[in-house]
Amino acid sequence: MEKIIVLSIPFLGTAFGAAMVFFLKGKMNRKLEKILLGFASGVMMAASVWSLLMPAIELEQQQGGIAWFPAAAGFLMGVGFLLALDRLVPRLRPEGKKQGEADADIQKTVMLVLAVFPQILGWFAALVGIYDPTNALFAFMFFCVIILLMSITAIVSKLNEKSKQLIQSVALLEKRVRELEDEG
Repeated sequence: MEKIIVLSIPFLGTAFGAAMVFFLKGKMNRKLEKILLGFASGVMMAASVWSLLMPAIELEQQQGGIAWFPAAAGFLMGVGFLLALDRLVPRLRPEGKKQGEADADIQKTVMLVLAVFPQILGWFAALVGIYDPTNALFAFMFFCVIILLMSITAIVSKLNEKSKQLIQSVALLEKRVRELEDEG
């Protein structure tokens, strides 16, 4: 019974926090939004420090290594991953939405999924047969870069074809203008 009570505390806190969406529909006061975002950022930073960074430092101290290095490396890789997501994700947008609207929706959704389910990276690594989730992250980012480059190449090819068509149209129009000037 005690385990159920202990487990229900974070569950109820999360459910209550998520339920605030129903009370804060529509336009939110800008100041209130900044306060809530700051609070959420503080909670996530505290959770990261006490649940991830401090145990990593203690474990490395027990093993006799440089205590701060694994935590700092993991932190920097996380920052890099989120910056890469920030750059890649806004490129996707559903039809009918302006760039800013759709980008914000997709970006928020991806960030929420990764914040709530951080084990997705470990699951992905196991799925593709990569031993270390960090290596899976690098492989995934490499794949994303390849896809991005392929899409940019397709866009450049289409623009090149349109450019060629426009040049041909201009040349035909100039020829027609010269013919009309010669007749007149």
